[in-house]
Amino acid sequence: MNWLLRIGDGRNFENSTKFNIWGFQGNTTSGKCFIKNVKKGDKLWFIINGKAGLAQVNAVATFESFNPRNDKTLSDNDLGWANADKYDYEIRYSNLFNVFSSNLYTGITCRTVISRANHNCKLNLDEEYSKILVRS
Repeated sequence: MNWLLRIGDGRNFENSTKFNIWGFQGNTTSGKCFIKNVKKGDKLWFIINGKAGLAQVNAVATFESFNPRNDKTLSDNDLGWANADKYDYEIRYSNLFNVFSSNLYTGITCRTVISRANHNCKLNLDEEYSKILVRS
């Protein structure tokens, strides 16, 4: 399965890539859906807002796990997150590919933070992922 995860302007995301961690709020509708449905091996497409609100793919990675954040996990400061949302869960991922320079636009204009890719996505994400693997 392919998931689209909004990462704002991408700065906080870039700061935490060395740890292969991203965060989300588990008490939102999209967070609850993610917790219930994500599976190890799913693809995570990290997107930022592009021109006219269209979401541009910044990076793609393979989902490994998620867990609640607590005093034993890295803090926002440790992760390099400034003015971050109150993320109560962290996502662990592997095989990160930065694809920002490929100018891949999903065509998604909704503001949902985490969503399953569907027919509204203008990219064939499985095909794009195969191309990314060939280039790397």
